[in-house]
Amino acid sequence: MTIMEISLASIVALIAIGAFLHIWNMCHINMELEKDRGGGEKIEISLSGIKKAISRGVFIPRGLFIPQGSVFNGMALSAWILAFVAFGYLYFLTPLVVPDYNLFQISSLASWSFGFITFGLFLVVFGVLFILATNKLPDGYCCIRLTELYGYYFLSKMHKRAIASTIPLLWISIFISVHLGTIYPLASGVLSVIAYLLLLASVIILISPIIKQSMEGVF
Repeated sequence: MTIMEISLASIVALIAIGAFLHIWNMCHINMELEKDRGGGEKIEISLSGIKKAISRGVFIPRGLFIPQGSVFNGMALSAWILAFVAFGYLYFLTPLVVPDYNLFQISSLASWSFGFITFGLFLVVFGVLFILATNKLPDGYCCIRLTELYGYYFLSKMHKRAIASTIPLLWISIFISVHLGTIYPLASGVLSVIAYLLLLASVIILISPIIKQSMEGVF
């Protein structure tokens, strides 16, 4: 595997871990609430344990939801969408990382003056539609709605500032990836690594509240 292929796998793995830990956090809260009612059972930190919990419905009372403010929610959702766009531009703009699935497979679009912008808009629309799709989940799975993701975590002002800071970082990553697309078939390993590190740092910051709470739940 090349360095960029490894970086692709690391981003996917990191997001998967974040999703897994978020669901486990919600299941853990659900378990504690059931214990308070005299029921409940231990939820294993495993795929089978999470699957079993989800099958019952990861229901968290709305009273535990912490409104984070519309401004922050807007910034957080924008950051996630930009992270998806940065991911798409870095790995699927040129054939360097994924030869069979990239913008250059559609030569007419890749050579068009607005081809790169169109590709970015497609990624934005796809990201927005995905967020809206999760928002349609039943109330039993409300904690999986991306529009309410951070409402189940305590976020300090520092945490909120850190999440907001990912927006410029992701824009820089996107601009670097676009530049790499314009100079293709030439390549710049240094710029590719910088774009990756900016994306990696942003994703880590975005899922850091999830990781923090899961660590507190374990220890």
